[in-house]
Amino acid sequence: MGLDNYLSLITKEELDLDKIPKYVKITKDDWSTKQNNDGFYYDICYWRKCWNIRHIMLNILGVDINSWSNTYEFDKVERIIELRDKLLVYICDPEIWEQDFNKGETIWNSEEMMPQICQEVINLGWLVRYLHGNSSARVKFIDSY
Repeated sequence: MGLDNYLSLITKEELDLDKIPKYVKITKDDWSTKQNNDGFYYDICYWRKCWNIRHIMLNILGVDINSWSNTYEFDKVERIIELRDKLLVYICDPEIWEQDFNKGETIWNSEEMMPQICQEVINLGWLVRYLHGNSSARVKFIDSY
């Protein structure tokens, strides 16, 4: 299972990061941009050793959790909304995260992860709005394993 997982926005043109609201925290992935000629990559969400979120992502995409491909493309904005809603559940009820932690689905307890999950929900909300106005943009889930 992957140790590092990303949700990346791929655009044909470089984003002006100064025009993105300050409450949205995304980073340009220069390494991916150099390695791929299909556009500019921006990391919207990042998880390390959160197999519970990896399973959610693969389930939303309809992929077996034992799959070994490392890149999956989101073909519908609705799937990103579904991911955002599933992350909101962790915010509304941190005990659900603690259950995953106790089962070994992540190495982070809820207190450690909630600030990051909150930021990712904000980022996903921005992403949904961005995609509605930019039909050529794509979103990929990148699994390190």
